[in-house]
Amino acid sequence: MRRNRRSPCPTRPLTPRASVVAAAFLLAACAAGPEKQPAAPESTSAQAATERYDSAIQALIRKAEDGDDKAQYRLGELFARGQAVPRDEREAAKWFRRAMAQGHPRAGRDLSLLIIEGRVRPKSKAETQRLLPPAAEAGNVEAQYRLAVILEEGQGLKRNPKKAAFWYAKAAMAGLPQAQYRLGRLYLEGIGVEQSFKTALKWFRKAANKNYGLAEKDLGVMYKNGWGTEQDDAKAVFWLRRAADKGMPSAQRVLGAMYYYGHGVEQDYVEAYKWFDLAVMRGHQEAAEAREGVARRMTEGQIIQAETRAREWLAKQKGS
Repeated sequence: MRRNRRSPCPTRPLTPRASVVAAAFLLAACAAGPEKQPAAPESTSAQAATERYDSAIQALIRKAEDGDDKAQYRLGELFARGQAVPRDEREAAKWFRRAMAQGHPRAGRDLSLLIIEGRVRPKSKAETQRLLPPAAEAGNVEAQYRLAVILEEGQGLKRNPKKAAFWYAKAAMAGLPQAQYRLGRLYLEGIGVEQSFKTALKWFRKAANKNYGLAEKDLGVMYKNGWGTEQDDAKAVFWLRRAADKGMPSAQRVLGAMYYYGHGVEQDYVEAYKWFDLAVMRGHQEAAEAREGVARRMTEGQIIQAETRAREWLAKQKGS
């Protein structure tokens, strides 16, 4: 009777210690196929070097398992970078968590970066919130922004607009457009900072220049109202149109009003109705009232023309 041969390829994931000790031999065997044996080392000196290398990692693992926080942190680093061991973010997170539990000063920071960068999943929302401050302190821009949002809105941490402004500013100066926009909102409303329309305008402009729709809309409103700058309807229309073309109903409603009154553009009820209609399709209630108002000044043919333009705009957006 023919006896089945066992495949040298592992059928279950190896433990970190086993993966280090046997990695070279198992990978060679799997690459060659289940019926082939791993190739022998080129020289006895190379084999001796591999054994010494594996022995060092094994010693590090033993120290980590015995509770040495420095060894735990070092293992986390190796697995996160794929140095000396196969890259494994989940294994890295495990060792960072163990080191952090013992108070290692850098483990929490490195774990938070793995989570914020999406390389591993957090155990809970509370873990993410707990890890944001060290990541923000380490200079991670996304962590700075997310921490600012939590502090502004009081989600899981005590609401602190002043600290929120501090972290928004850090991320904004690093060039993150959503942070620039939200910092601008704080200055516009005087929340956590001294109210300053000029400073709000500055941050809205920076974010708008990076095609951030909310900032484009608010920058248009700033020019429309002359807040922090000279009133300029033409610039208002320019920025409002950019936001409206991104499908933002609030911008579409204001742009419709500009056409209705002829501010910055020639008065055009058909175009006003079109933008009001598009905003209504996205649930904007004020736009519904505005559309009814302009419709009373239009002929039936003009209304049909405006609705046709709105459908054409939607078709163009879907095709782009």
